Amino acid sequence: MLACISSPKHALTLPLILAVALSAVGCAAGSGGDGASSASNDGSSQSGSGGGGTTNNGTSNNSGGNDQASSDSTIVVESSGPLAVDQLPINEWVQVKPGLVLAAGVPSDTEIVPHAVNYGNSTYRSATGEVVFYEGAQNSSLREDYYADAVASWDVGNNVVTINKLTNWGGSLYSGGWLLPDFQSDVTPAPRHVYDAFAYVSNRDELMLILGANSKLRTGTNVTSAAKTALDTDQHSTWIYQFGANSWERREDGNIRTFWPSIYTVSNYESHLKYWPEKDRMLFLDSNGTHAAEYDFKSKSWEQITLQSSPPDSLYGALSTWDSKRQRWVFRNGSTFFYYDPQTHTYGTLPSPTGLSGGSDVTYINDSDEYLAIGATAAETRIFNPNTGTWKSLNAGGATFSGVNNDQYIEYDSETGLVAMLTQGGDYYVLRYQP
Repeated sequence: MLACISSPKHALTLPLILAVALSAVGCAAGSGGDGASSASNDGSSQSGSGGGGTTNNGTSNNSGGNDQASSDSTIVVESSGPLAVDQLPINEWVQVKPGLVLAAGVPSDTEIVPHAVNYGNSTYRSATGEVVFYEGAQNSSLREDYYADAVASWDVGNNVVTINKLTNWGGSLYSGGWLLPDFQSDVTPAPRHVYDAFAYVSNRDELMLILGANSKLRTGTNVTSAAKTALDTDQHSTWIYQFGANSWERREDGNIRTFWPSIYTVSNYESHLKYWPEKDRMLFLDSNGTHAAEYDFKSKSWEQITLQSSPPDSLYGALSTWDSKRQRWVFRNGSTFFYYDPQTHTYGTLPSPTGLSGGSDVTYINDSDEYLAIGATAAETRIFNPNTGTWKSLNAGGATFSGVNNDQYIEYDSETGLVAMLTQGGDYYVLRYQP
């Protein structure tokens, strides 16, 4: 059923859109990342992490507002219109079921493959107040069932997810990868697990993407030599997505492989990017946190950085947020929290909260100057005050979050004042947080 979306934002940026119900497609992929001991792009063996799940989401028939239903102590809001934010409970996670919008040029039979967002992250697009993520999608031409292959945007306030741009790649876990006919005229990155190397460039309204895991596209009965060549080029490229043009640009300057060609020195897996708006530079740290680089957008070039201290913990499996007040990059790896200061090229430690049995992400709430971290359940929500260096517990409801390894990706939406969460299982939650 078509959903009617009345939003000036989408009317301006997504002409001729088609709105359909959000539905998840079941997938037969296993529970590993790019494989527990899969071959990397140059034939080496590296370990993956995590797993995936599936869910079925849909929009309701009501015309707007919040229609709340209780299930397993979880408040669920189904809405085909904007969220009534002021009617949401305070300090309680609420599951929402957004509609799906297909941007112009996206085939009408395109569907979400929610588990493909695994081994990824979200990022906040401040220009429009949307949570952006690299999602899995498939249709009759794009038969991807393992890696993420689409730029997607979650408009939290209007309760819709938009598939903005698909890759021009075909492929699957067992058949390998191939290039679709449009690839020659519209070059796009290959599908992949992006990990934390996917970041928004707020001063330019762009995304950057590098590295990632996609070695299974190299194997299988249908893999082509052209795809293998494109994969080689891809892993040595800096990819820039421009929202206004709805297109990818492959920067000829290369990427961090200029400094560290070997994957045994810097892995394709579990890398990290974060934009430093005050300096208009993109920061890079590898999975060990021992190799650093910065991308200068003015010169369109990478610069190797010499670190002045060692990280308190590995960055393998970590997720991160940007503390704009202190200009520092905050990491969470399990129950360990620490930060990187790009001004001094040093790491610093942060105290750890108690009582986290799972969860993976942390986000900075600029309006209250606090960090929010989540666990496997809503009751395990924790708030950190960086001024006092103390944590407090927030029993934020009865929800148990979906997804293997309890991986969730969270962002603070300053437009609505909501903390937005996307789970590995493909579920969506919001938290109306008040200190």
